[in-house]
Amino acid sequence: MMKSKPAHVTVYNDRRYGSPDRLIRKFIKLCKKERICEEYREKEYFKTAAQKRKEKQARSKRRRAREEIKAEKKRLQRLKEF
Repeated sequence: MMKSKPAHVTVYNDRRYGSPDRLIRKFIKLCKKERICEEYREKEYFKTAAQKRKEKQARSKRRRAREEIKAEKKRLQRLKEF
């Protein structure tokens, strides 16, 4: 099991941020950057090794499909130049 990393997200109210609304937006942005909410959702329910493997394969398949589309677009772009 993976050890959870401590989440250190602090936002100080100094003159740069001004209003509380901007402070809240900054806090939310930092939370997203640290992946705090995503980590919580992942750990909310137990996933078997098979489920994790299946999700990993699906992510890989989507990534490969995107890369193939990108490569095809590049290839077509080169052909148009000639």
